[in-house]
Amino acid sequence: MFNNLRPGVYARYDLSGASYHGGGKAAALILNRGVGDPAGLHIIKHPQDIPSASCGLARDCLKLLFDGGVGKIYLLYREENSDAFGELQPAGEIRAVVCGEDIPAAGLTAYLDGRSAAQRECLAFIGADAPQSAVTAAEKLSHGRVCVCATAVSISGGEGPSGIYGACCLAAAVLSNENPLRCFSGMDFPTLQSAPQLPETEVQSLLAAGVCVFEEIGGSVRLIRAMTVSPDKTLRGLNTVLIIDYVMDRLRGCLHRRVSAGVVNPQSIRDQVTAELAAITDEGVLADFAPPNCYSSKEDPALCIVELAFSAAHLISRIHITARITTN
Repeated sequence: MFNNLRPGVYARYDLSGASYHGGGKAAALILNRGVGDPAGLHIIKHPQDIPSASCGLARDCLKLLFDGGVGKIYLLYREENSDAFGELQPAGEIRAVVCGEDIPAAGLTAYLDGRSAAQRECLAFIGADAPQSAVTAAEKLSHGRVCVCATAVSISGGEGPSGIYGACCLAAAVLSNENPLRCFSGMDFPTLQSAPQLPETEVQSLLAAGVCVFEEIGGSVRLIRAMTVSPDKTLRGLNTVLIIDYVMDRLRGCLHRRVSAGVVNPQSIRDQVTAELAAITDEGVLADFAPPNCYSSKEDPALCIVELAFSAAHLISRIHITARITTN
């Protein structure tokens, strides 16, 4: 249980294979610091605000994020051998972190877990330049809130092909979206100019590792499948994570209103949660849910405990047709 005596609504949840948001949200962009790059954390609200000494890669990434609908960017140049996440801790509004494949895995996963524990869920989008390095990053990170994007893609007027460009575009698309059922698989990204043609065997290996692969088809660059590198393959769909965050945000919001209204009856909380879950299910976001269990704590009568169980809807990404055909 939460050791927090402030009035409010607090939630935690466990994910399992059986059950497992938009515009204007803030992102963090972490780049390796080079010669002339300014130290410290910089709050960028417009591409023109980027420090003049910054490299072209930073300008490219900022433009991709802003053009995609991100409202504010925390730009941080990471020193060599540092994980940088301590400097991001005061920025509580960050909903996505974009960085390169060399980011320390332990620091990133600890940051993501800490954000979830603080009710400020966040996703990470990692840019990988080569197929093998993307697979290595996926295996090293192995987290349900991490998307590894491959491979090095190009943008018009950019510094050169880079995996972080795809990560920026996908992060912006997710942050500017309000619908957890919005399908990102197969999405075209007009700001990306070209992507390398990979052998199909290599594409399949990347997808099997949970990597988000960008490919060029007919002059357009699109994402093959939106995935996380969760070690549980049933939780690899990016939309599964978005659905969970959407549901928990909705429930926390409605229960905050109940606390503000001076609710005194756990039964009324149960009715409210049931109605909210039913409404979300009607939207198609949940597959089903169990009746919530609400009761007052024996140790603290001012604490109401709400126990939930629900199944997130899974977007269908593949359909296999089996046919038996006879001819006369």
